[in-house]
Amino acid sequence: MLSAAPKRIRGAGPFTKGLLLLTVLVLVWLVSSHISSRGLPGSFTGMFSARQYQGPGYQPFDTTAQKAVVRSVAGFWSAEPGAGRSVVRVRDRIELKDNGIVWRVVTHTAALPSGDTARFLHVYDAYLRPFGWVKGADSVAACDVRVLRQARVAGPDTCYGPTDVDTVWEVSVKGRVPGLAGVRFDPFTGDIHSLFPAGAVKMLEDAYRGTGRKGPAVDYRVSKGEVRLAQPVAADHGAITFDLKPCGPDIAPVTFVRRALARALAAAPAQDLDTARLAALADTTYGSLLRMDIHQRYRGVPLPTVTFRVEVAAEGTANVTPVTPGTAATDSIAGIAREHAREWRFPPRSAGPAAFTLVL
Repeated sequence: MLSAAPKRIRGAGPFTKGLLLLTVLVLVWLVSSHISSRGLPGSFTGMFSARQYQGPGYQPFDTTAQKAVVRSVAGFWSAEPGAGRSVVRVRDRIELKDNGIVWRVVTHTAALPSGDTARFLHVYDAYLRPFGWVKGADSVAACDVRVLRQARVAGPDTCYGPTDVDTVWEVSVKGRVPGLAGVRFDPFTGDIHSLFPAGAVKMLEDAYRGTGRKGPAVDYRVSKGEVRLAQPVAADHGAITFDLKPCGPDIAPVTFVRRALARALAAAPAQDLDTARLAALADTTYGSLLRMDIHQRYRGVPLPTVTFRVEVAAEGTANVTPVTPGTAATDSIAGIAREHAREWRFPPRSAGPAAFTLVL
C-alpha cells in the first residue's frame, strides 16, 4: 500500500521573519538603554555582584562553601536575648530559606508601671550571601546581607523603609544551632503559622506592591477581614487605606520604650521613694535600656564599668554625672547616658530632690 505524500509545512515568510527580528531588536535596545542610563535594579546588582573583601579579617571561600553554609542554617529559628535581665522582652524570629532569602521579625515588648504595654516591631526581608570565614573565630561565616524591604511598628505608628540596605552578618555555624551577633538561636518548634505576629509579613508585602523608582505608592488597601498591624488612616467601601510614611532616624526600639516609660512614670502619682527603691527603679528600667543601647552600639567591644551619680529633681527630671575617672571609653559611655537622661522622668517627689548611684 502506498502511503500518501507528506504535506509540506510552509515556513514563515520573509515579512513575518523581518517583523520578529525587528521586535527583538527593539526589546534589546530598550533594555540596553535602561541599563546604561539607570543601571540594574539595586537589589539584583547587590545580589549578583560579590563585594571584594580585601581586609585581613576574612578568609574567602568558594561557591560550594557558600551553598553549604546557607543550607546549614536554613530553617525556622527563635531567640530571646537578655531574657530576665531587662525591662524589655526581646523576641527574635527568623525564617531562612535555602536559597538565601530571609524573613525576620524582632519584637521589643515592655510592661509599663501604668499596666499598659509598649510594643515595637521591626519586620523585614533580606537576601543573605556568605562570602568567607571570620579569621580567629570557630566556624563563624561572614555573610553579605541586603535588607530589601522593611517596616517598623511603634505602638500605633507604622513607618516603612529604607530599602536596599547593605550590612554584614557574622553567623556561627558550629553544630546545628546558629548564632548571630553573639545571640544563640534555637529551632522554632511551635506552630509554624505563629512564627511571626499575625499580619506582619502580609503588611510588608502589601505595602511594597507596585514599588517603583520613587518608592512605595501613597497608600495600599486590604480587605477589612484581614489582620493588619498598621493603623488605617481611612476606611470606605469595604477596604482600609494605610499611609506609607517613611521611617525617620529616631524610630528605634530603645528610644520608643524609653519615651513610653517616661510618660508612664511622669503621669504616676507623687511618690517619695527612698533612695534604695528609687535606685532600683532606675536600674531596672532606664538603666537596662541604657545597657541595651550601649551593647548594640559597641557590640563585641570590651567596655569598662562606669559609675554615675543620678540626681532626681522634685518634679521628676534627672541629671547624670560620671563618677568613674574619665577615659575615651568612659567619656563615650557618659555621652550616651546624658543623651538618655534628658528624657528620663520619675514620679514627682513632694519630699524634694534625691540622689543615688547607677552602675553600668
